[in-house]
Amino acid sequence: MDAALWGFIGTLVGALASIGTTYLNNREKSKARIEELERKELMDNIIFQRETLLELQTALRKHHSFSLKLFVTINDFYDDDGNLKSDRESLYDKYYSDLLELNNSVSILKDRIFDKDLREKIHACLLAYLTAFKITEDKSEFEDLSSDAIMSFNFARDSIGESLRNLYPTKLPDFS
Repeated sequence: MDAALWGFIGTLVGALASIGTTYLNNREKSKARIEELERKELMDNIIFQRETLLELQTALRKHHSFSLKLFVTINDFYDDDGNLKSDRESLYDKYYSDLLELNNSVSILKDRIFDKDLREKIHACLLAYLTAFKITEDKSEFEDLSSDAIMSFNFARDSIGESLRNLYPTKLPDFS
């Protein structure tokens, strides 16, 4: 073989090696870019969930506070024998739109939550309040329903707190 052929083969091998190296580098960069985008998307989802849960805590607390005031008001609509007075329709007229607005704000935030179990707990809490507000004819039944609603709120509140804690890293950096 003459020198020109060896030169051509050397050039061809060098070009193939260069192309292979470029391909491998580009593949690694592409893989790293995809991993970076996946991490960013995950962090965006975590931030979105955290913000939603914080807003939900505030909305649920407002709902609960309003509900407690309404429980006291409803309690006044029972006579000394525990029977409901006849003017209960004024309660619906006075408080229904506020209650509906609070329910809607909590429901909208609830629907943004990724965790199905937590969504169901929040839904159960709202349902417990609505059931308590149906204003039963019997005061003891109303008190039982009110108590159930408050327990449901406490359970939902604790579950939101747990979900928030789970969004933060388990090992915190050493700040010392």
